[in-house]
Amino acid sequence: MKSIKSTSHRAPDSPLLNDEQIIERLFNHIDNGTTDLGDTIWREPVEHYHSQERFNAEIELLRRLPVPYCPSAALPENGSYIARKAAGTPLLVARGADGKVRAFINACRHRGQKQSHANYGEVNFRADSIAILSLFFNVATTK
Repeated sequence: MKSIKSTSHRAPDSPLLNDEQIIERLFNHIDNGTTDLGDTIWREPVEHYHSQERFNAEIELLRRLPVPYCPSAALPENGSYIARKAAGTPLLVARGADGKVRAFINACRHRGQKQSHANYGEVNFRADSIAILSLFFNVATTK
């Protein structure tokens, strides 16, 4: 692996770059093995990593605002799904037979059991019995 030189290409003090300028800057860094540097070093207080109050506030924020869960490309085919926690809530995101992506809490309505224990996979919509109960059947048949 090539080492990155950190002595050149300091970040400019100018206004924000447009897309073309950013791409050009990135390619220059790749070609020259360089990176942008800030003028100061950020130091995060250790207590921020141990504060339950701070953790709870961050989870509250993540639950209140839209947060990217996965790229669309992670669900390439109808029937693809991803199951993992987001802000402490187990979610199941699936691409239905109609090609639409839908998200659900990964829990059975009447018992609260996880519907998928795998982190990702694919469901066979043509099967009479779907492994993840009726959740995926509903996704498959929703118009």
